Amino acid sequence: KCHSFAGYGGDIRPDLTSIAKKHSTEALYEDILAPHAAIATGFETMTILTTRGTVLSGLQVSAGNPVVLKDVDGTIHSVPREEIDDITASRNSLMPELGKLLTTEELASLIAFLQTEGVRNE
Repeated sequence: KCHSFAGYGGDIRPDLTSIAKKHSTEALYEDILAPHAAIATGFETMTILTTRGTVLSGLQVSAGNPVVLKDVDGTIHSVPREEIDDITASRNSLMPELGKLLTTEELASLIAFLQTEGVRNE
């Protein structure tokens, strides 16, 4: 729901169709296992604390007034500046650490899939 690949998927995070052209196999593993280590420019997670005590996190779509964030579910949050107590860039990625969610075989399969660049054998 976050990334797209070969025209399918979400639009919250970068398209991964050609990621293998830009990154080595080792770098792909690092990006998946430690997504917080290097966050692509423009995809930093912003956290807003509202005057009502609500905390919102997501990608900043607009820094104007209102500030607009898109959360991990793709929900858009529009917060007027006068309702913001604090806004900060987070050191954490919205992407979960997939090494904690996938088996070794699933992780290897994901890397192999990313290296296909969306080529289909029909």
